[in-house]
Amino acid sequence: MDGYSLVGETKHTQKNKRAKQNRLFRREAQATLLSGDNYYKSVLSHFTAVLMGGGFFYAAYLFAVYGTSYGIGDMSDRAVAVFIACVSVILCLIGAFFLFAFLLGAYTLSCGMNSGTEPDGLMHVSSMSKMLSPLASMRELKNTFIVFLILTFELFICSAPAVFVFNFIGQTGINGAAAVTVKAFTLVCSIFLGLFFVFLLLPYPYILQNSPGQSPIRTYASSAKAALCDIWLGYSMFFSFIFLLILSALTFGVLYFAYTMPYMTHSMAKVGEYLYKLSITERNDINET
Repeated sequence: MDGYSLVGETKHTQKNKRAKQNRLFRREAQATLLSGDNYYKSVLSHFTAVLMGGGFFYAAYLFAVYGTSYGIGDMSDRAVAVFIACVSVILCLIGAFFLFAFLLGAYTLSCGMNSGTEPDGLMHVSSMSKMLSPLASMRELKNTFIVFLILTFELFICSAPAVFVFNFIGQTGINGAAAVTVKAFTLVCSIFLGLFFVFLLLPYPYILQNSPGQSPIRTYASSAKAALCDIWLGYSMFFSFIFLLILSALTFGVLYFAYTMPYMTHSMAKVGEYLYKLSITERNDINET
């Protein structure tokens, strides 16, 4: 079955479309992940991303915990507390940026992998340098930083209502089961919206590869437009991994880093490729008419 044979079919001919697409993309993703040396590259790229981001988060934690123990010159306790808070926030922001940049690099690397062979019969080999593509030059660094700022603002908008509700719901007089229900509903809505904005980046590496001269704002807009062609496929793919995510939690994250996380990234890469090609198909249909 062609990986994109569902593109262009009418809705009534696509029985169980989501299930078919999920099985197809997950099968292709698994074949790609286990092909050649793709597995160790995928695991290494994801581990590097978490290590780079987590290192700054851990440094912020250590600075916040032990900073007051040693004191800073003749500064007052209040000044020390403000200084430590500022440095911790800066370290967390740096960690968040590097986590985003390296995860985007790991995703870009996965987008460039496949399970096929070259015309000469040799296995296609992806270069690990693609993992560093978001930081490869000053221009790429600038583009990545702009996209990071956009995503950070979007996630802030999503999380702000949940933070507000969790902090102030007790002052509204709502207690007990009702308060828990409101908190749970608000949290689910925040996660749903957060995933929505993350899924807008699924076609991003394909847009960037085929339109390298665009500005970061325009590249992001093109990615969002392509993703909106069928963004529900991202949710469908994500929820199909719930069982694996639960197993990963039971193994204290070992299964997550060893298999689930790379597998999910490759599956989402297949979704991103599909959305990109779907947007091209729809654009061509509009131009022809």
